[in-house]
Amino acid sequence: MMANNTTADTMTSSCDEPEWWIQSHNIITFLYILICILGLSGNSVVIFIVWRARSKWRALDLYIVSLAVADFIFLVNLPLWATYEALADHWVFGSALCKLSNYLWLVNMYASIFFLASLSLHRYLAIVHSRASLQLCTRHTKTLLVFVWLLAGLLSIPELVFNNTFQEDNRTKCDMDFSIVAEEKSKLQWEAGLDIMNFVVGFAVPLLALIVCYGCIAYTLARHFYGEPREVRRMRRLLKIICLLVLVFSICWTPYHVDTLLISISRLSHVDTSACSFHSMAYPYIECLAYANNCMNPFLYAFCDPNFRTQCLLLLHLRKAPVSGSSSHGGTKDGERRQQVGVPISGSTSNGEEKGVEVGVQSPDLDIN
Repeated sequence: MMANNTTADTMTSSCDEPEWWIQSHNIITFLYILICILGLSGNSVVIFIVWRARSKWRALDLYIVSLAVADFIFLVNLPLWATYEALADHWVFGSALCKLSNYLWLVNMYASIFFLASLSLHRYLAIVHSRASLQLCTRHTKTLLVFVWLLAGLLSIPELVFNNTFQEDNRTKCDMDFSIVAEEKSKLQWEAGLDIMNFVVGFAVPLLALIVCYGCIAYTLARHFYGEPREVRRMRRLLKIICLLVLVFSICWTPYHVDTLLISISRLSHVDTSACSFHSMAYPYIECLAYANNCMNPFLYAFCDPNFRTQCLLLLHLRKAPVSGSSSHGGTKDGERRQQVGVPISGSTSNGEEKGVEVGVQSPDLDIN
């Protein structure tokens, strides 16, 4: 994790940082800068497009903009860590920014997976349960999102408490320091305990919830819409972008969490040198893969949703705005109401009424029984 950006350094009692890792600092610095540029620009576009249509916000819009804000907050801090890598693990920004940057990184990790879990729960209620259950969930969306932010902030408090700067090999390191609560012999146990907690609460349990939700959704679609290809296609389009968000999150974060879990187990069992060696070689790139998730979501929207692409082109003045009386998604019959999954885009129906549009599917909050 960012909080353990120098995880190998905290294991120096058993693992030495290899020369290969030292030579990779320039590569990691370049990757951080690339992720930062792509992520800040992409998430800024998402936030702007959603904010511009805020009068038409619905539950899915709030989830998506919350994901974009969480990613944006982390990416703003990434140049600090790019500098840290460029200076070969030398922190020049002081103790306060060390604590705050690590804290915001963990808040982002928790908030992202919790928002995805909440979004999946919303889809589960919409498809598997009654309209009343969905309406109840929708009415309390803002309360749920505030709760998610508070929970992510509370779970990340150890980063504020234990992260600090300290001197090592004529360099200033920014990493976990458990000296205020633990003796030298038990410091690794404290760090392993926090890593295991982050794995269970911030990855394993939410991922299990996602699997259960989508398993129930798949079963319901197969049973209820069997023999109705039109309805099946409609539901598949509705779920496509959400499933892609979850899939990409899992691909980006699973190697990181598996690696930190194995290292935590190794610490508790007095270190397995083979696990330590693999960690030292792979960790910086596994970490980059996890960070890359923060810049991928806007590109998923653009890949899945032609309406989002249209709005981006309009924003860049590369495409003319649609004429009055036509919709931004090519027109709908009889003012059929549609809403984009998480990214509302203003458009005009055939009768001139402004509305949101959704990846070519009917509004889930209105049309799913």
